[in-house]
Amino acid sequence: MMKNNFIITVTNNIESCTIERYISTICSNIVIGTNIFSDISASITDFFGGMSATYKKKLELIYNSAKKELYEKAQSLGANAIIGFKMDFDEISGKSKSMFMVSVSRTACYVNYKDKIMNVKAENATVSKETLYKEMKKRAIISEINKNSEIRSSFKDFLLENPQVEILDSIINYYIRNYISNEIENSTLEFIEKYIPLLPKEIVTSKVYGYYEENKNAIKNLIKKCNLFSPDEIYKLCKDNYHLALDLFTTDKELYLMEDII
Repeated sequence: MMKNNFIITVTNNIESCTIERYISTICSNIVIGTNIFSDISASITDFFGGMSATYKKKLELIYNSAKKELYEKAQSLGANAIIGFKMDFDEISGKSKSMFMVSVSRTACYVNYKDKIMNVKAENATVSKETLYKEMKKRAIISEINKNSEIRSSFKDFLLENPQVEILDSIINYYIRNYISNEIENSTLEFIEKYIPLLPKEIVTSKVYGYYEENKNAIKNLIKKCNLFSPDEIYKLCKDNYHLALDLFTTDKELYLMEDII
């Protein structure tokens, strides 16, 4: 599975890609119950030798929920791939009740996709109309934003589905300029606060913190809204200006590593 340059694979490597960093082992455990009507429905279907649609739906629900949770955990750690993906299903029964449980424990990592993209372009002699139009639209949006630093409403949905690192500096500057200003709608600032977490954390975090001294209040708000807590970046700010960094100690993060806590 690949979404916005994020791959989840059952293998321990990704063809034509270099794994630059193994980040962490991530886990997901989900339990869901089956009610009495589901059990009766499944029993009748099993009795006649058919396939239980009820159980099938529940298994698909668990599968999708566990995969989504694993994907979100990996993204929050700055990963752009999960390797060795595998799920184990179990049924827990007792006291006339039954539940399904799925357990996942796999490796989040950061992968260089550039080589893969280059190989795909070289191997494919044809390009679909949709792919061509999408690429043209992407380039036009990047050019427009980097040139005028204006984020039009017509750009927002496309960018949320196709995040682009190339416009990061422009949208940070846009956020700074308009944070206190009443010239734009709050929806544009909210869009930026939703958009930035979609980009690779290790790129975004250092970039955003780098603008902190330019506008303390705007960047502090952006860091907190995007949950970009970074002990390393805060420590760097402390060395330059201890008082400037104090406000960032209450910043949150989706998942904390042990070194974060230390």
